[in-house]
Amino acid sequence: MKKTLFITALLSLLSISVTFAQNTETPLTEKQKKLMSLPDSEFVLFTNNEDYIGYKLKSTGEIVIPAIYDKAFPYKHGLAIVDKDGYYGTIDHIGRVVTPYKYYSAYEFKDGMARVVLDSKSGYIDSIGVEVIPPLYTQATNFNDGLAAVQKDFDKWGYINKKGEKVIPINLTYTQVYYFSEGKAWVRRGETYGFIDTDAKLVIPLKYDWAMEYSEGLAAVMKDGKWGMIDHDGNVVIPFKYQGLTSFSQGRCTVLINGKWGCIDREEKLVIPAIYEMPIYFESNKTAKVYKDGKSFFIDLDGNVIKK
Repeated sequence: MKKTLFITALLSLLSISVTFAQNTETPLTEKQKKLMSLPDSEFVLFTNNEDYIGYKLKSTGEIVIPAIYDKAFPYKHGLAIVDKDGYYGTIDHIGRVVTPYKYYSAYEFKDGMARVVLDSKSGYIDSIGVEVIPPLYTQATNFNDGLAAVQKDFDKWGYINKKGEKVIPINLTYTQVYYFSEGKAWVRRGETYGFIDTDAKLVIPLKYDWAMEYSEGLAAVMKDGKWGMIDHDGNVVIPFKYQGLTSFSQGRCTVLINGKWGCIDREEKLVIPAIYEMPIYFESNKTAKVYKDGKSFFIDLDGNVIKK
């Protein structure tokens, strides 16, 4: 198996190398050099009148990649995953093909890896567009904390690292598993959820109706139709009383109260009133887009409206 993985990865690398060599035969113009040096955040998606997708510069609005793609993801690691004529590949900042269009579907980069699908089997490309783990798995998750959950033959689950090595053998008999976050991953058997550690030991019993990954030391779980939160030892920190909630981010957890969304802090203080129509997700810049009365705007961590 290791020999097969090595040969497949080598062939993929050679394919990328040939593509790259073809793309670099013509020297770059000064404008292309500038585009290649820009941060990924400067490239934003746009859609033309025919619903094809391209990229333009955030600062100027200039179209730099024409709208020729059926689907497209934001740039990460200098690459964008795009769908052209029903097949997925990756392009760089000036639209050169880096990963050939050959996959039936693909997912955005997580933890430096992107899941790709070919012939109903999942594999992974790395942050430079090389297929480092060939499509072998009937089901798979994104990478997180350096590991991804994979399944073979719709039977048992296991976990692999970024080299494709089996860190946890594919013999876990759960109905469904998820990626690791903060050293634990939720697992489901039948209709109940619990958590395993990186040794595949069940450390939080299978007793919840639903579960989310750990974030900022807590995991959202549902029991008897109500949501609450537990710590890494399984102790209830946020009581089971909410209609819905999300994982903690930036010290805030979105909760659903009487059909509206607001935010609590770790002491369960309602710091943002439950008046919004959609869950609130704070970005790394500590702002969130919210929806109220058919309008959208941005708020800070204390719920103050940000004028832009």
